[in-house]
Amino acid sequence: MTFTNESASGWQQATLSTPVAISANTTYIASYWEPNGHWSLDSAYFTIAHDNPPLHALADGTDGPNGVYNYQAIGFPVSTYQQSNYWVDVVFSSASTPPTPALSVSASALSFSAVTGGSNPSNQSFMVSNSSGGTLSWTGTKTQNWLSFSPTSGGNGPTTVTVSANSQGLAAGTYSDTITISDPNAMNSPQTVTVTLSLSP
Repeated sequence: MTFTNESASGWQQATLSTPVAISANTTYIASYWEPNGHWSLDSAYFTIAHDNPPLHALADGTDGPNGVYNYQAIGFPVSTYQQSNYWVDVVFSSASTPPTPALSVSASALSFSAVTGGSNPSNQSFMVSNSSGGTLSWTGTKTQNWLSFSPTSGGNGPTTVTVSANSQGLAAGTYSDTITISDPNAMNSPQTVTVTLSLSP
């Protein structure tokens, strides 16, 4: 982390490459290393607590010391001097993490059966919906030509997905494929539905 656009005096600010997520009702310490010395302080500042909602700076002794420092380049700051504030502050954003969608698929497997040379088996279906918050945007894929489904994409739903098996031109036997429902933003993506087609002679 490097300070840029510094002024000759006054407040300096450095931005972390990745913001640090914090939790409510938890004590944190903000600190930095100054190899050339020099610092600003207001003594007796932390004899009382200070509030800038939703942040709360604890009074010294509430949850250990406040206004801590360390003279060494490596090590956690634990030393104090007269409850002083050294004005190492934080840039705080209260933006909340958007809710994450979750895929809910009503079936994990479907089975079709038919007679070779006869009619195609009846269509079957399953439901896709969002079982959490946020916005779901899913797509479905499969690999075999005898299998089809519609629609192949959707949103929060619930959406009925109709599945068809085309037995025409296939020899007797058992065929299988997998419908994969995915959304890269969903917490439990992907979800799969195994589809089996059994053809008797």
